[in-house]
Amino acid sequence: MKQHLLFTLSGIMLSAMLCAQEASPLPSKMLVKVSPQHFIASTLQVGIEHFNSDFSKSWNFSIGLRNQGNNQNSYSDEVRGGEIDLQFRRYVRPLQQFSSRKNRTYSQGVYFGPFINGGFYTVDNLNTYTWMSIDQNGQSIPKTSTYGSKYETQHFAAGFTIGLQRTFWEVLTLDAFVGGGLRATNFTLIAGDRNDIYNGLLDPGFTGIFPRIGFKVGIAL
Repeated sequence: MKQHLLFTLSGIMLSAMLCAQEASPLPSKMLVKVSPQHFIASTLQVGIEHFNSDFSKSWNFSIGLRNQGNNQNSYSDEVRGGEIDLQFRRYVRPLQQFSSRKNRTYSQGVYFGPFINGGFYTVDNLNTYTWMSIDQNGQSIPKTSTYGSKYETQHFAAGFTIGLQRTFWEVLTLDAFVGGGLRATNFTLIAGDRNDIYNGLLDPGFTGIFPRIGFKVGIAL
């Protein structure tokens, strides 16, 4: 009788464990992600997201490297540098499995969380042009002038985002988010005129409130 009861309890525990494994929203607690929209700014941003045991919280860490050459035909800046980003996410709807109308299984969750961000960039928009000057003897003399500036920036930012994450084909994820934050930037002028430092929303020299909207594609490892 005791042996029968022991076997029954063991079977129940084993079934519960198997069900828990089948119900896992991801095959792994770690995702490796890439941010496609950063390619527009000549930036490669990759990161990882690591979940807790019940997929209700996670840490998201990413590194972005920017290497943008100077194209004088389009008056673009030469930008070199990088930044790091750290975010804690709390899933108000933890990642859970759902079934579509076609009986396809997917996982989905909704989260919010604060983030901090810091980075360092070197920006060079120095340009030269040659023009002809007439001296007192009426001779043409070529002269060269420089305009623009070269400077370094160091920034720190903090804010929050809310987002939705969903799986496709079990191991791929799409992470869409929206939010904003506040950014402070420090300048160090190397050469040129400080008035030629650009501080628009997409420039390394930006200071102020900024939006954070985008998406990331990830894969479970």
